[in-house]
Amino acid sequence: MFDGQDLDSVRTEAFDNRGKVSQPGKTLKNHERNQARIKNYGNELVRFVILDDKREPRPHCSWRIPRRKLQYPDLAMDLLYDIISHSPMEIPIIEYFEEIHNGTVVFPKNMFHGLEKVPAAYNIVPRPTRVPDDRGHDPHYEGDVYVFLMEVP
Repeated sequence: MFDGQDLDSVRTEAFDNRGKVSQPGKTLKNHERNQARIKNYGNELVRFVILDDKREPRPHCSWRIPRRKLQYPDLAMDLLYDIISHSPMEIPIIEYFEEIHNGTVVFPKNMFHGLEKVPAAYNIVPRPTRVPDDRGHDPHYEGDVYVFLMEVP
């Protein structure tokens, strides 16, 4: 039946091994406490702000988002872009987040675990727009010089 064993020997072996299986305590309070901590951690509101040049919050550019919605970076970035699109300013490309009080930098991939405990507020730092420099129209521009060192010992 079970590798050549009869049913009685299998039952006695299972009865003997029953004491070795871990049993939960008399109550599940510890487990419930841990689940409540996890739930509370996910329900913490994280504040995101877009600041102006004077480091003051722009009007209608401040949001509070539950931490559990920031768990998956791609979905969190989509959520932030969707929220920012309803603001009165143009939509920036987010480079990173900067903690307003101490300047800690958090990148979008580390959002869920990298953010500080509440109360914390983060400035959304946009990616700077880079414009290519065309010096061809400058009257003093004479060209670029490239030096290649080849076969140097």
